Amino acid sequence: AAKDYRPQPATNTGDGACDIELGTWTVSGFDQTDAHPVVCVSAVDAQAYIDWLNQWSRLKFRLPTEAEWEWVARGPEGRRYPWGDEWEIWCCNSMQSGLNRISVMGCFPDGAANWWRVIQSDSGVIHDLAGNVWEWTSTSCGVWDLANLKIETATPMRSIRGVAFDTYFDS
Repeated sequence: AAKDYRPQPATNTGDGACDIELGTWTVSGFDQTDAHPVVCVSAVDAQAYIDWLNQWSRLKFRLPTEAEWEWVARGPEGRRYPWGDEWEIWCCNSMQSGLNRISVMGCFPDGAANWWRVIQSDSGVIHDLAGNVWEWTSTSCGVWDLANLKIETATPMRSIRGVAFDTYFDS
């Protein structure tokens, strides 16, 4: 389905998209296959794709809220990481993994969120909730200045979750 999606020409809107000099989601500057996550996606790009997918599939998709994303990643126990409470270098693609680039989805299976298998043993897992690339949520977030006054922006800010391959964790 995603192969049929045709994006609008990229612009640097300041809404979380990659710097135009570094790349866009269609020309990211990273070696990518269909097994890699899409990168350099702005919140506007993500919503445009969802709108297209809803029309194409006649189903109703949306980004998760920040709370929904956190619940799936942490589980009812409120884990620190999708795999548990202790940092494990082999569980996600972060700076410590040493890859220094995005990886194919699911290549860190020990880091998959799978807590719900206790409830439904035949269900799948969700990979890369920590590591690889940041993920958009539908939750708006604000920016405050040093005087604790909210800064209004022309483009709504959105919350991101997860961790990117170039993020360092201090366990």
